[in-house]
Amino acid sequence: MTGSSLDAANHVGAPPQVVVKEIAREKSSSTITVAPTSINIYKFQLEPHRFQLEP
Repeated sequence: MTGSSLDAANHVGAPPQVVVKEIAREKSSSTITVAPTSINIYKFQLEPHRFQLEP
């Protein structure tokens, strides 16, 4: 994944600032070093009776 800066984020309705980018590498038995990474995943439980879906 890559973005224009460490603060890049995707927002609903806006063009993506963070995208998946694949880079081809030749086969190698050596290791690669990458920058530390952190991903936050949130899950919110919604209470069905508080929200009405329109047909």
